[in-house]
Amino acid sequence: MQSPQVKPELHTKLQLNLTLGVDIKLLQETSEDLSKVLEEESRKNPCVVRYTRRIPKFFYEEIPRQEVAARESHMESLIKQAKLEFDGQDLDVALEIIYSLDAKGFLGESVEDIAKRFGTEPQYVESIRRFITREFEPLGVASKDIKEFLVLQVEELYPSQRHLIPKLLKALESRRPVRDQEVLSLLSTLKLFPLSTDAAYTHTSVDVVAEYENGEWYLFVYEDFVDFDVEKRDGDWERAKRLKMLLEMRRKILRDVSYRIIHRQEGFLLRGEPLKALKVSSVAKDIGIDTSTLSRIISRKSIKTPAGTYPLRFFFVRESKSGLSTQEVMLLVRKILEEKGMHLSDREVSLEVKKLGFNLARRTVAKYRRLLGLR
Repeated sequence: MQSPQVKPELHTKLQLNLTLGVDIKLLQETSEDLSKVLEEESRKNPCVVRYTRRIPKFFYEEIPRQEVAARESHMESLIKQAKLEFDGQDLDVALEIIYSLDAKGFLGESVEDIAKRFGTEPQYVESIRRFITREFEPLGVASKDIKEFLVLQVEELYPSQRHLIPKLLKALESRRPVRDQEVLSLLSTLKLFPLSTDAAYTHTSVDVVAEYENGEWYLFVYEDFVDFDVEKRDGDWERAKRLKMLLEMRRKILRDVSYRIIHRQEGFLLRGEPLKALKVSSVAKDIGIDTSTLSRIISRKSIKTPAGTYPLRFFFVRESKSGLSTQEVMLLVRKILEEKGMHLSDREVSLEVKKLGFNLARRTVAKYRRLLGLR
């Protein structure tokens, strides 16, 4: 199977935000949830002339509701995301931030206090906190307060409404009722607390199915089986057009991302090998969209593969300084110890790794040996 060819229109980053407007929030919905929105629109908007959904059974089978990842607690979900995104001290700081969250999902202590415990600079802790607020699900978790959380939602989900942020903040600071209709409309779409939403992965079906047969990959996207035809007539024509474009855009992006995942992680999917390094930013650049937009799209989406059903984000693994994923480096350390002998010191293992063309600090070797139980 050849690598997918990305059409030129996907190479315009601003098009996504400017064309979809407030509907960009729908990009992060699961395919099943989006179908409900489209079905409702077909009932009330005369410009939608046809809506059909013929989803094959293989999008649902073998996924009992009680086994869906959505049943994880918020804390378990956040810890899993942290382990996918960070390692070393970055991971330790990220976990400390997560453990400090209050019941609503806001940061429970100051960045300065966390920095003191690690003997590091507040700017370092703040950079990790900001990454969590924008890249983790739910969006905005670890925000310092409601103001930051509301502004973040506008920036990430409703970028065309950024000009309303000053008015929004002024309205929040005022003790008087909000009268500005634009601000009221915007507020009605925002959440007040990061953890007031359902946990990630609340769907009972998958969004993508990847099958491997006779040396070929076959990819099926949920949106491939949804028809949504619109026609200009009395009704909300602009919204109908935007939803039609959104459906097509999701279909293309999910397909392009999934192709890249199955090709990059084929060893894991077919032979149980370690996951290879794969960055959201690299894939986003490759298909021509913003990293933050792609991060939103892959969140809450799952793919059924020969190796099982996983969140799409599971396959995005940060690379170490050596250019390999953490799993690949750990496998390399295990192989050296098994072949050369467990008596090797951490420094000797580090030198053996260097002979293979990779740099691995002695302390990192020590950490991996502990994790592998090879002490």
